[in-house]
Amino acid sequence: NLYKIGSYDRNELPELMNLFHIDLVCILPTWPETYCYTLSEALLCRRSVLVTDIGAVGERVSENKCGWVVPVDESIESICRLLCDIKNNPKKYHAVYENVRNYHEKSIYEMCCEYRKQYSFRQSRKIEADMCAIEVAKRNY
Repeated sequence: NLYKIGSYDRNELPELMNLFHIDLVCILPTWPETYCYTLSEALLCRRSVLVTDIGAVGERVSENKCGWVVPVDESIESICRLLCDIKNNPKKYHAVYENVRNYHEKSIYEMCCEYRKQYSFRQSRKIEADMCAIEVAKRNY
């Protein structure tokens, strides 16, 4: 069912999901996204998701096993069959829901720490490469 509720405050989202009995959120982009706040909001509201396998959306869901991933060119009929299958197989839904329930959205601090590690690693590799280049230059001199 589709309900048009107009604008809402972000803090109201969990209440709205409960009010309208939303158990699963479909996010079906046809182009790659680098991140998806809608996906984050759905997971923070403890909702399973059905997404396309393109960009960060498909990667995050696959990595966290928090929903179902379909090919970006999947037919509407096939997606509807999958939704019916999920609805008719509560065990399948609840297996995925356990992963959603245990999902942890990284804080800004956690993301910064990861970025720092990545940049430190890359910087140290660059220094190693520069040192190797210097050694090669010395030998050829």
